[in-house]
Amino acid sequence: MNRLAIFVLGSLLVTTPALAIPTWTSTGFATSAKNIDKVLDALDKLNRSEVGEQRPGTIALMASVVDGSDPATHRIIAFWDSVAQREEYTQKLFADSAWRKFRARYSDLTQPGSTSRQVVLRSWGKQSGANVVWHIYAFTVTNPVAFTTALDIFMTNEALESFPGRMHLSGVVAAGITDVTHLISVGYESEAQAEAALETASSSPDWGTHLETAGTSAIYRGTFILRTLKSWGPGAE
Repeated sequence: MNRLAIFVLGSLLVTTPALAIPTWTSTGFATSAKNIDKVLDALDKLNRSEVGEQRPGTIALMASVVDGSDPATHRIIAFWDSVAQREEYTQKLFADSAWRKFRARYSDLTQPGSTSRQVVLRSWGKQSGANVVWHIYAFTVTNPVAFTTALDIFMTNEALESFPGRMHLSGVVAAGITDVTHLISVGYESEAQAEAALETASSSPDWGTHLETAGTSAIYRGTFILRTLKSWGPGAE
């Protein structure tokens, strides 16, 4: 196990109270504008099949709105209550003919991109299927306790009591060779709502303190934006 993996696992132990914690996977791919509807149709058929209807977690097809140099045009994001739940269901899924039909169609329409696995360490705000615009902030965290504590303090101050979105702090468990250890994912109903929320947050008197603490406990690596095209599974809208 490399030093980064040891560090990330250690950070999870000091920032999470239980072993069975929510997890999510991200699978990137590139496709053309004329083929994305075909990819969406293939995903829809898979998730409306008998095995697809048994999915215990939510899965979403997201378009990359801002992604820097990442060649992926879209991402498939899948959420689970635990690693054990993901493993049990995916074994059942991979053995089903509906999956093989989907994979054949998917391979014809896309070029594969990066994959990653994360666990959710903390969450703030209101859960809503209407949150379709997601801002993802990437960090290399050097002091996970200080970084998480600063977020807790900032997100629970009075200025953010009416925060309209949903925010998750995730630890990156596996993503190939990368310096990113943590992601902050913030979901909104629209870009306009995101802009208003960011203006409110930055006007808080605690904003400067939060930035100072974050700057001493983490290295900011960049931001990208995703928009949900469609989701399936429990709670999907």
